[in-house]
Amino acid sequence: ADSLLTRALDRRRNAFGTDHPSVARSMVALGLLRMDQALLEEADELIRDGLVSSRRHHDPSHPDLAAAVSALGEVLQAKGSYDEAVEAFEEAVRLHAARPSSGAEVSRTLSQLANTHFYAGLYETSDSLNRVILSMDQQLYGRRHPFVASTMVNLAATRFQLGYLEEAEQLYRQALEIYLAYHGPDHHVTASNMSMLAQTLAAQGRPEEATALLIPALEIRERVFGPSHPRVASTLNELGTVALS
Repeated sequence: ADSLLTRALDRRRNAFGTDHPSVARSMVALGLLRMDQALLEEADELIRDGLVSSRRHHDPSHPDLAAAVSALGEVLQAKGSYDEAVEAFEEAVRLHAARPSSGAEVSRTLSQLANTHFYAGLYETSDSLNRVILSMDQQLYGRRHPFVASTMVNLAATRFQLGYLEEAEQLYRQALEIYLAYHGPDHHVTASNMSMLAQTLAAQGRPEEATALLIPALEIRERVFGPSHPRVASTLNELGTVALS
């Protein structure tokens, strides 16, 4: 992905110059990859530059503008700037909602907004949003789609934080069943779900079951992200918590 997105950006700059809508789109795409690589400052710079260009070239109804605003929200969320991230996601929701047939984009952006509220510790707000999003996603995609599973995971996380551990476990297991069917057992999305399910099991005093999920999740995350990545650290931290118990 890195080599392809970098080549695409270079070719578009050579063909169109630095100030062109397709160059802005490439910058945002590469910025989102840098965010997944945990290179947050580079991600922030790429996405902000792409957004400035998108605002210059597009009117508010253009999907590229809404996507760039949402991408800025994602990198702000990753950096822990939650108030600014909320503002970006709320703007992106308004931009998406102004276009017809934009239900999928609205749902995904609302999901990011709910996640930001979650990270800021506003669990009730996140929980309420996730229930709305789950209903939207089930209508958009049916009940066996990975987007539905993703919303189940988010809702499970809020239920966990609010103390409803059995309900959280049930939601995580339903999501994992969908992910296993769609992505298979060796995918990083599956590993993420396994880690969160393990956390719920550990909180219920079931460390052996938790460890059985965390060890393969750690192997997957190290293979996908490398050994020095926050997602690997998260799984190691959970293994340490289970070991202490």
